[in-house]
Amino acid sequence: MFKKLVSVNDSSSSQRIEIINSGIFSVGVDEGGTSVSGGLFDDKGALVKGSEFKFKTTTINNMGSNVSENDLPYISAKKIAEQTDRFKDLGAQITNLGISFAGPVNKQGIVIKGPNIFGPNLENIPFAKIVADATKINTGVANDMVAAGFGQMKWGAAKGLPNFLIITVSSGIGANAFLDLEPVIGSNGMAGEIGHLPVFRPEESERARHYFCGCGKWGHLEAISSGNSAAVITLNKAINYFLRNDSRIKSSSVLSNLNPDVFKYAQLIANDDESSPEIRENINRVVGEGSKLGDWFTQEIYDTVIPPVAQALVSADIFNDMDKVVLVGSYGLKMPGYIQTLNLVLQSYLATSGFAFKANSDFANNLIMQGVDMRAEQAAATIPWQVSL
Repeated sequence: MFKKLVSVNDSSSSQRIEIINSGIFSVGVDEGGTSVSGGLFDDKGALVKGSEFKFKTTTINNMGSNVSENDLPYISAKKIAEQTDRFKDLGAQITNLGISFAGPVNKQGIVIKGPNIFGPNLENIPFAKIVADATKINTGVANDMVAAGFGQMKWGAAKGLPNFLIITVSSGIGANAFLDLEPVIGSNGMAGEIGHLPVFRPEESERARHYFCGCGKWGHLEAISSGNSAAVITLNKAINYFLRNDSRIKSSSVLSNLNPDVFKYAQLIANDDESSPEIRENINRVVGEGSKLGDWFTQEIYDTVIPPVAQALVSADIFNDMDKVVLVGSYGLKMPGYIQTLNLVLQSYLATSGFAFKANSDFANNLIMQGVDMRAEQAAATIPWQVSL
């Protein structure tokens, strides 16, 4: 067993790749709306040092007008193949390639729709076969939440759980259910998805208009409870307190910390400034620190953004069959007290719902499990569905 080190140059980086010439490897790829990233993983799920790669997603905007939408899946597959060929040249024995895809995908690796990646007009794209043909590697493609579930089953919190719901609360919200170790996909590849469930009743349409969703509609769960939305809600609430010169401001460490910058932050986010992601992250960090101190303003934010998540979970018909809910995502995992608050809200909902028999059980008290913080590429490498060569 020996290691071979070489210098590899590509469009995104210059790096040294370490390949162990004896062993079995998998390639994991995260195909998102902004970029495609990947790496080589050993049979323990560890990333091979220096094997990371990244390139811009092959959208029409990135590729230019001389490329048609029909070409985009093949261009992406070719770029992935360029990376896997390098791994093979270094002696890596690659058994499978998995792709976590930001869009609905069926078990055959057919992308039903991928508007943010391959454009709004392409449907039913046999992406797994396209990539398998390009790389000469057995390939599986799954929706990003399905891939995350497989990753948690093999390397994370869902190991040994036959029935669980995985939910991510990050910049957006996504979910999928696993029954008897298999994900529920559905005819449109969107089974278990809760991010775009409407939170408000029709008669609450005016209230819903305070929460604009990235999909272009109003009042969806993601527009209220995602990390991005939570930061905006925090700003709006803080501004209202400052404009009223509320007497409670001084008793909140969160409001005191936000005070110098709150109006500037609001303007930058409204203008979609390039600093917006960092600003949102900073706002949520301050709110999370407030949770450790028992800050009343943090509790007000949690009371706004967490109950809709619990409501969506309990509303899902499949919820009754779950052993646990595995929570992943940067917002849900990093916010102190988030899981505890979500569990408490779920208990109250269970007590008044069709699941009342579970309300006072260990199931309710420990329903939400903290998932392992795992790279999307690592999870993708565990996708078991393969389009064979």
